[in-house]
Amino acid sequence: MIALLFSLIYANPTYNLPNAAVLSSEMSIYAGSGMAALRAGPLPSIRLGGTWQKDAWMLHANSTLYIGQSNERFDNVSFRYLLVQNPSFRLAPTVMLSHHEGATELDRRTTGRLGLAMDAGKGKWKWDLSINVVGMGYRMHRQDPVYMLSTFDTLVAFESGFRYEFSEQHFFRFALLGPMPTLRYGIPFGKGNYRIDITGATLGTQNLLQFDVVRILGQK
Repeated sequence: MIALLFSLIYANPTYNLPNAAVLSSEMSIYAGSGMAALRAGPLPSIRLGGTWQKDAWMLHANSTLYIGQSNERFDNVSFRYLLVQNPSFRLAPTVMLSHHEGATELDRRTTGRLGLAMDAGKGKWKWDLSINVVGMGYRMHRQDPVYMLSTFDTLVAFESGFRYEFSEQHFFRFALLGPMPTLRYGIPFGKGNYRIDITGATLGTQNLLQFDVVRILGQK
């Protein structure tokens, strides 16, 4: 399950996946810490990332390190291009590359997925969806290192949610991170140049709590 822990719009709505939101800034960077509470025990985490947007293009990258008896790192880089962009609906094809660096060869893999992202709504309420439709994987230790991802492995990496935007950079979102119900709250501070994002997710014995400080750059 730990692999799953992997807004008009003012706040980047998704946690890891690419999205079709149009942001109010050209660039943002963030750093934070949190914890994945699993059946085997808690794993503290450190997370770094950033988003760059220019016209219809968006690039998003992040890296999360889980610290335990053996450290695990999840890296994500994603791209999107808006094919449809109007005040009430946005649609974009997406590309996502992910790498999991674990302690053993079995826990080291790179995956690529093609998908779609949608973002809808023109008032304070918004809805978003990011879903993958085809994927491939690479494991160096396999005899045939390149392989197609199963339908489950492709589709399980999705995000969808509803969010309410109080004002610029201030939002609340209820969503699914894969199958995990997720709550996210973003609140601005420092004259709107910074934001704190608080994310919590839970599903049985799998739990996630993350705090990120976001620096907003290049306001439009």
